[in-house]
Amino acid sequence: VTLKEDGAATRYQFEPKTAEFVVCRTCGGYVCALLEADGASYATLNINVLDERAAFSDVDQPVSYDAETPEDRITRRINAWTPARVVVSDRG
Repeated sequence: VTLKEDGAATRYQFEPKTAEFVVCRTCGGYVCALLEADGASYATLNINVLDERAAFSDVDQPVSYDAETPEDRITRRINAWTPARVVVSDRG
């Protein structure tokens, strides 16, 4: 995830604070969610914010994670999310 300028996004945590959600400060759109665990970072990206979003053709499927414990949630995310790193660039 590359942010074009420092302060372009804000991070927010919902309870039980198992991940940080990155939200654009300009439009309020959800960009991605980040998880740091065991010295590694993982992310899931909202493809609707991408210029190339039409290249993704999967059909949305409703899911509920309400029954998960915080530990189960972290384990699922480590297994399902992609390894990630966050970069802040002042190059625009």
